[in-house]
Amino acid sequence: VEISLVLQWSDASRTKLELVPGAEFVYGGDSQDKGIGDIRFVRVLLDLKKRYPDRVHIIIGNRDANKLRLATELSEEAIRDE
Repeated sequence: VEISLVLQWSDASRTKLELVPGAEFVYGGDSQDKGIGDIRFVRVLLDLKKRYPDRVHIIIGNRDANKLRLATELSEEAIRDE
């Protein structure tokens, strides 16, 4: 964020991002498995998307897609079928 031309922190605790007027933001996916802070990062990213729905675009990555599959694969119904 410190070197970004389109994003800036809106608070001192760095929990909320602001998008500069007229800018669009595209996140290229794979938000998970980067290490400590994954959940915090996703929350900040989703909050940004909620506040700027037409200007923030999130492309799902293969790691993100794998995380979405996990709940289905661990369901009792899926386990019984195997």
